[in-house]
Amino acid sequence: MKKQLLAAALCCAVLTGCGAAPAKTPTGSAESTQTEETVVDKISNDFTLGCSAALKLPAGLARAAACGETYEESARQVLTMQTSDDAWNALLAGDLDAAIGYAPSAEQEQRLKEQGITLHKIGTDALVILAGGTDEPIALTKSEVLQAFELQSDTWKGYAAAKNADSRKLFASIFGQDCAGVTVQQGEDTLTAACPHTQGTLCYTTYGTLMQNGQPEQTTVVTVDGKLPSDADYTLTQDVYAAVRADADANDPETVFINWLATDKASAWLHEAVAGTLTEETEVSEAS
Repeated sequence: MKKQLLAAALCCAVLTGCGAAPAKTPTGSAESTQTEETVVDKISNDFTLGCSAALKLPAGLARAAACGETYEESARQVLTMQTSDDAWNALLAGDLDAAIGYAPSAEQEQRLKEQGITLHKIGTDALVILAGGTDEPIALTKSEVLQAFELQSDTWKGYAAAKNADSRKLFASIFGQDCAGVTVQQGEDTLTAACPHTQGTLCYTTYGTLMQNGQPEQTTVVTVDGKLPSDADYTLTQDVYAAVRADADANDPETVFINWLATDKASAWLHEAVAGTLTEETEVSEAS
């Protein structure tokens, strides 16, 4: 029920952070992601797709629709990497035919260019801030959120994701700095503490992860600067990209798949698919 309510409230954003209770597995493409106008029989499933763990849901949904598979079948075929960096590195190494991830590092982007690999924007992800210990609406400014993770707030304590997690890199990119938040000492190592989701705590996750794993109990999505992730001018967002291997031909299934994903119609469809708001009238545009 929590997941359904969240999907209704945040249906515009596409796409690791704090833990959450397991959510329902997305329904198969035959029931929820196909319409009369589909890409089935247009794209072979004979290609290897990899993605960041935070993007498993959109990657699996898109592949399912394109290849005529159920989500469960598709998700088993998607190679899930720990981070986007891992996905881009696997593509560069020739271990993947196609990859989906957040913006690569400057070094990775240069290597991709050197190999002749082009990045295609396929959507936008929202960084979702969660307040613990309440079901009541919480409204904060972006500055107040940052202060919580800098541990400079008298009201809120921020619990960050693990240092190499994609959601933490999104946070650093959006806020202009990396914040460890509350930490714990383990021997000589300083580690990020797990968020207890109690009153006065903040944590974050990505939208796709929230849709896949569910929202922790007794948490509420924070309104930031008066906006929710569903609002067009919500500022805590990052682009999502896809690319194919350098030597892929124009008619190879991975090329057709990524070219389809990069279209406006496919991007709009993916927004709705991730949010769980597809209807019978929703059109899945054909690949070309």
